[in-house]
Amino acid sequence: MENQRRTLYYKTLQLLIHQNILEKNLKLYPNVTIQKGQRVINAKIGKNTTKLTLVNQLTGNKSIVEGKYICACDGSKSELRRVTGVKSRGKRYNNTFI
Repeated sequence: MENQRRTLYYKTLQLLIHQNILEKNLKLYPNVTIQKGQRVINAKIGKNTTKLTLVNQLTGNKSIVEGKYICACDGSKSELRRVTGVKSRGKRYNNTFI
């Protein structure tokens, strides 16, 4: 039981460290918006742009965002992958973070 707690602690710590690094660097770009607590419910992929319909998980409010690029950092079982039909390619690793 203690090993499980320790493992969970280290995985959570790694997630927070990587998330902070990613956010810190993305904030250097004024045209990048970070949105947390959003769930993708629809995606329309066009030739030059993509529109996402998002639902705020706290309020239930819907919004539409549009961009040339979309970066979903939620892994191979990504909700964005599911909504857009994008398959995960490549290898799977046993590591939680690489």
